[in-house]
Amino acid sequence: MLRVVNYFAVAILILVNGTSCVYMQARNNDSQGNQTVSKSEETPERKDKNMKTIFNVKETVEKTFPVSSRTTVKIYNFNGEITVRTENAPVVKMRATKFALDRDAADGVAYDFSQQNDTISVTADFTKPQRKVPYGNSYFYMKGAYVNWELVLPTETDLVLETEDGKIDVQGVNGEIKLSLKDGSITVKDCRGRLAAATYDGKVSVSGYQGNAEIANRSDDNVLVEGTFQNLAIETGGGDVFLGLPKSGGGTIEADTRNISVKNFTLKQLGENGEGWQKYSFGAGDSNIKIQPNKGKISIYSY
Repeated sequence: MLRVVNYFAVAILILVNGTSCVYMQARNNDSQGNQTVSKSEETPERKDKNMKTIFNVKETVEKTFPVSSRTTVKIYNFNGEITVRTENAPVVKMRATKFALDRDAADGVAYDFSQQNDTISVTADFTKPQRKVPYGNSYFYMKGAYVNWELVLPTETDLVLETEDGKIDVQGVNGEIKLSLKDGSITVKDCRGRLAAATYDGKVSVSGYQGNAEIANRSDDNVLVEGTFQNLAIETGGGDVFLGLPKSGGGTIEADTRNISVKNFTLKQLGENGEGWQKYSFGAGDSNIKIQPNKGKISIYSY
């Protein structure tokens, strides 16, 4: 996004590499000597790669928590990725890898670990102000640090995971799963239970899921969902929704659009649902599905 105010150009560049939202300010002169804005010739991928090279400090902290019953794991991360895998062992293992511009930025990361009864709570905060970082002919404002988390835990675990910028990737968990991030992608694979996932900017991919799910993608990125659902609600900010169900699946669907394509199912229109949305039935299942793509399209298929 570019905005010119009194010949000053300010661009906001969102980087999904564990850093926070970064502000770039650049000045160029035209033939009359006025300050103008010109787009960089670098691709976003090139910028992303170059930005990662400035994080010179890397430190790792590992924690292990013994558990004897079903456990809730809560993580708040100020910036960075959270990856979750499972194993058949009565422990929760965590590895936090800190990346920072320098020693000063690294010292700005503060951890808090606690375990009370059946709940493990972890917080990673950044306690210092953002800083100005030179980058080519420009400069950025950023926190200067981020933390990537790797978790290994029992299959039967409840999760509450939140990070500002980065991504969340969860595989093999059975339980209550709540995922939230402002900027980045969400991936959920081979999980079961009740899922609530929300991102403001990034793709969402859910596959091999069984249970109930509420998925919100506030951006115009796409949402891909595959699984067996009792109740499913999906909302996007304009992105398309791709919904895959077993061949024996189906049920009723309520949608705020008529732009629905179906493969290997027969869609039967039932009228409106009382809210002005279209209501349909399809397949042989009993799923209750509500989709609001906000000008996006819906594609339903079997697998």
